[in-house]
Amino acid sequence: MSVVSDFTIEGKEVTPFLNKLKRDSTVYYNGCMNENVTIGESSDGQFIYMTGLLPLRSVITISKAIEVTLPGLPKLLKRESVMVIPTAPSIWSQGIMCQRYGFDRLYTSEGCHNEHEPWLNDCQVFEMATEKDKTMSHPFLSVILTSSMHQPYNKQIDPTFPISDKTLPADFACYLNACHYTDSQMKRYFEHLKRTGLYDNSLIVIAADHPVHSSDFGGVSKDIPLYIVNLPSEIKKKMWTGECNQLDVYTTLLDLLGIKSDWYGLGQSLLSPTYQATISSKKWDVSEWIIRSDYFSTRHNLIYPILK
Repeated sequence: MSVVSDFTIEGKEVTPFLNKLKRDSTVYYNGCMNENVTIGESSDGQFIYMTGLLPLRSVITISKAIEVTLPGLPKLLKRESVMVIPTAPSIWSQGIMCQRYGFDRLYTSEGCHNEHEPWLNDCQVFEMATEKDKTMSHPFLSVILTSSMHQPYNKQIDPTFPISDKTLPADFACYLNACHYTDSQMKRYFEHLKRTGLYDNSLIVIAADHPVHSSDFGGVSKDIPLYIVNLPSEIKKKMWTGECNQLDVYTTLLDLLGIKSDWYGLGQSLLSPTYQATISSKKWDVSEWIIRSDYFSTRHNLIYPILK
């Protein structure tokens, strides 16, 4: 969550790597992103980023989406694509959903031959991603899901960053400790990208699937962050810096990459000079209709006239 940004404990930054990254002149940072997930939570976040659609409101979205054709981001990018996840392919129906999104390959906990818990920790996830990067044809799309910041927040997992401040709620202290651990693993992965020459040639996006729902942590803000790395200065200057939505990420990426398509998602590009953060009730209704009607299996016309 954005509240962690620049958060310090006893003079030490909780996320020093991400803090340094957001101050980089080539990095767009927005700490005011609204979540658009519903009851599907993590799977909804992934669904929004991969399709530019809003999730269903009355049932878990993937229970219907596994049966329909989707405008997956990998399909529009038309390049080799992989996803690396910390779980088995059955969790959140990742195996089927990755096919629906259009990924070429999915790497899961079942491919990790070292000793591990049922879910891989972030060190193991990034190690797997590092190995898979070496096998990819350029250019490529790689999506990596982390999990070490996931609840329950009942113990501190990073012994290098103990938090003993009793003024903090105990679960919040555990959460901050987990954030520090993930931050350090992302730093290691970025070092790999720079060492192998991938960094300078990549557009890198860091986004949360949703804020913490299990606790209010004493009433902290639930805004989530968005980082887009390696933007030219003239592009970064045009980016919207106020309140935005998860739904906008898909559209913004297509805009930044110059992808030509008759589907740009239901969001708005953060490069638009007329950007507005409001999501109308009609967009929710249209998104529901698209999913339930399997619109993309037979469509011939643009969806945008329906929204006018």
